[in-house]
Amino acid sequence: MAPRHFFISTILAVVVTIAMAKIPINKHLKVVTIETEPWMMIDPNKTGLAAYSGYMADYVRRLSDITGFSYEFYPAPDGRYGSKNETTGEYDGMIGEVIKKNAHFAAGPISITSHREIGVNFVQPFVHTGNTILIRKPSKAEVGASRLTGFTVLQPFSTGLWLISIAAFFLTALFLWLLNNYDPYEYGVRATLGHATEREAETFGIQGSLWYAFTTLQWQGFERSPHSVAAKVLSGFWFVYVTLTLLTYTGSLVNCLSIIGAAPPPQRHHIINSIEELFSQNPLKVDFGWLKGGATDSYFQNKRGPMYDVVRAYIDQTNNTVATVEEGLKRVREENYAFIVELSFAKTYINQKPCNLITVGDTFSKRGYGIPIGHEISDEILEPFHQATLEMNQNGEFDALERKWFVDRGDCWSENANAEGMLKPAETTWFTQGKGAQGVIPITIPMFWGPLTILCCGMVIAAAAFIGEVLYYKYKGRYDTRGGPRDQLNDNLTENDDNDKI
Repeated sequence: MAPRHFFISTILAVVVTIAMAKIPINKHLKVVTIETEPWMMIDPNKTGLAAYSGYMADYVRRLSDITGFSYEFYPAPDGRYGSKNETTGEYDGMIGEVIKKNAHFAAGPISITSHREIGVNFVQPFVHTGNTILIRKPSKAEVGASRLTGFTVLQPFSTGLWLISIAAFFLTALFLWLLNNYDPYEYGVRATLGHATEREAETFGIQGSLWYAFTTLQWQGFERSPHSVAAKVLSGFWFVYVTLTLLTYTGSLVNCLSIIGAAPPPQRHHIINSIEELFSQNPLKVDFGWLKGGATDSYFQNKRGPMYDVVRAYIDQTNNTVATVEEGLKRVREENYAFIVELSFAKTYINQKPCNLITVGDTFSKRGYGIPIGHEISDEILEPFHQATLEMNQNGEFDALERKWFVDRGDCWSENANAEGMLKPAETTWFTQGKGAQGVIPITIPMFWGPLTILCCGMVIAAAAFIGEVLYYKYKGRYDTRGGPRDQLNDNLTENDDNDKI
């Protein structure tokens, strides 16, 4: 085909499509639906169109206004959305009613799937959704019991910081022991020269040094202070390090216990926070299931992988699927049960009293909701419905319907996050997410460099003082004939003079 002819054909096709979309649909259409709050609600005290209200009722009403058709609603006999019976090959629910030509199209939150498109044609999506996990909000008692362990007291410090702290303890004790054995003015060396008792020398032996470091670490004091300048310098810096360490640990422990004892904020659960965590429980603490025969059921039946094979086998064995969304909701509220459900339904129920439900994890199996139309009438109404839906979307009418039927009707917006954008994926961030195993932010080595640096500086200064004492002893403080350092001899002489004066 020549480029000119192709261009003309394309223009004509577009013109014809637009013209068909603008032609009024002068037909009376039967619309099948099911009662699912707030998508469609049926008032038994009213008749005709007045008995039907909800998101889908308003949507169909606008389609009628734009395209010019008249219509009537009727409920699906089995109250189902529509799935294929693999044995008979027939569809049930609203999809089945459309395929059997009992209805021209269906109005409800019907997911667009490849299996359903075999039997019907779908109008372009008016809502984008996916699957999420609906679960009961845990109580403070449940959260605390699940988080408190025998190692809770270790959580304020990271593993690396605990190791560094233990190393600092042993290094300090080792340094004191070395000074005791090599500093000429410390008890150990003095005892070998007869100027200190064995008891004094043992104060900073290997056991005594460890005990001195431990008792001062516990703020329990000590029996005897060091004698040399180097050991006193080291002790002073060790005391500063101990004070900063204990204050930091105490503050972090208080924060840790406060977080553990508090219930998690919205969109956070103490056990399950992803589909992987839900499916990989061992042992099983939270049971799970989904709506039988729906798009979610189809998703898991066709999902491949070792984890999903095990899940399918478990569901088949336990029959944990539910017949209706209401049944799944009841199990979530009354049992330890996680309901895998489409996000639109989950968001409806978490914002209804008693406000004890949350959604957790990322949205998966994303898809759209669309209106299914029978093949025999698609040529007449599919394109006009496409254009009308596009026009409503451009005018922001679906956002208005969302606010009217979801946001404004919610009872729990003050307790559940994500009031903006009702059908958007739930936020799962938490101020402790991605931190310690129990949601606690531990003190790490980079956060504790100050006290560690102080202790290191103390060791360096103590080493310098030790060298100074050795040099002083070597050149000016030589031992006299009695075996004691001269400064010690001078101290003894001064003490004797004072006694003579007395």
